[in-house]
Amino acid sequence: MTADPRSAWKALKEGNQRFVGGFPQHPSQGVARRAELASGQNPNVLLFGCS
Repeated sequence: MTADPRSAWKALKEGNQRFVGGFPQHPSQGVARRAELASGQNPNVLLFGCS
């Protein structure tokens, strides 16, 4: 599925507004969860990519 540039930009802006406003789309993306993760994480795997 390919999004046209205007739709993609609109979706990015809307997501950023939700993030900044403290209204995440998913429960695990809220302020409380980010604060919980800020003290540290211990992942088994780290993926790094560049295009």
